[in-house]
Amino acid sequence: MDTCAFLSSFMCPNRTLLIDGRVELKRGRKRQERHLFLFNDLFVVAQIKYNNNFKMKNKIKLSDMWTASCVSEAEGDNTDSMKSFVLGWPTVNFVATFSLTMKQCSMKRHYLRTCCIVKWEHYSKDIGNI
Repeated sequence: MDTCAFLSSFMCPNRTLLIDGRVELKRGRKRQERHLFLFNDLFVVAQIKYNNNFKMKNKIKLSDMWTASCVSEAEGDNTDSMKSFVLGWPTVNFVATFSLTMKQCSMKRHYLRTCCIVKWEHYSKDIGNI
């Protein structure tokens, strides 16, 4: 699916694309080139196909995700902690490594801020129902 069609399949009135970028996802010895899309309420992992087309691999609500900077504990000493961080959701954990430190910092900052806001809104609603 081309980029426009791929992105439009996730768009709805209250959803905004915040940032996207190519990463290497590592889980154990397995490495995969992927493209991450961070929306204000959703995180999408896509496989990169020929001619910049995408195939969705994972779609996760931000309220179900977590992140950490303990890359060396997750993958050992050979991972660059300045360009990497740990991503997780209920069924899997990955180390995401960006080719550029600036892109990683921007993605991580957007992700952390958005994830905290989404979780706060989710918990605020739960507290109001008690």
